[in-house]
Amino acid sequence: MNKAKISWIILFLYMFILFYYSTTKDAGLLKTIPEFDFNDKVFHFFSYGILSFLTFNAFRYNKLLNEKIFFYSIMFSVIYGTLIEVNQTFIPYRDFEFLDIAADFAGSLMILFRKLF
Repeated sequence: MNKAKISWIILFLYMFILFYYSTTKDAGLLKTIPEFDFNDKVFHFFSYGILSFLTFNAFRYNKLLNEKIFFYSIMFSVIYGTLIEVNQTFIPYRDFEFLDIAADFAGSLMILFRKLF
């Protein structure tokens, strides 16, 4: 299997994991993280930072996206996070929060560090 297919498989698996934990009541591994103010925003930040890196890795094999790959990676991650937040309005034990989208966006900007270094 080539690198492009592997990177897409990893991306979709990660997206599934994000979706699963964003739509279920059981937090699983998240219960082991110590509680503090805004811990969910920190989780959003790092989760969508990882998503933007995985998206970048999958997109870099597409020659059409090469010029604006960082922009597309960030937008893909933010749109995915926004869709999950909208989906949470239909789940009784979940809430839509604009601060979650802001944390998703800030985390997605982490891909710019790849550009700098």
